[in-house]
Amino acid sequence: MKLLNRINLLALVVMALFATGLFAQEMRFQGRLTGPGPSFTPVTTTTPVRFRIYDHPTNTTPVLWEETQNITPAASGVFSTNLGVTVPLNTVDFSQTLYLGVRVGTDPEMVPRYMLASTPSAFYANKAGDSQTLAAWPAQALRNSRARPLRATSAAPELSAVTVPA
Repeated sequence: MKLLNRINLLALVVMALFATGLFAQEMRFQGRLTGPGPSFTPVTTTTPVRFRIYDHPTNTTPVLWEETQNITPAASGVFSTNLGVTVPLNTVDFSQTLYLGVRVGTDPEMVPRYMLASTPSAFYANKAGDSQTLAAWPAQALRNSRARPLRATSAAPELSAVTVPA
């Protein structure tokens, strides 16, 4: 029983850490600011850049998220920033195809918009989020109040947090 209580406590601590947002809740974006052609001279002064997320490649509404940042590019005009620093991204439903619109200064928003692509960690999270089993045990078995913990033996000293119904 003590082992099960320790496992439950550990599970609660892990869930609390994730709930407090210890993982990155921001998106990285990199670009290069230049002046108009034909010279395309790099912009190196601090410039306001507005980022918006849409659910359509061309529609202007609805705007699902918006953040404006003052960007200071390097000598080559290249900049890198995190989106979600001042306006959290936690209200955006990332389970759909989304598009990022970028507007520099007072210019119109650039076209085409950037389609947001998944990262390897997002694929993993998606798989875990809809999982109905854990270590091949159905979720109902893990919630059984009469479940007993697995015991370690000298042949298999590793303990697992998976429980088997009594």
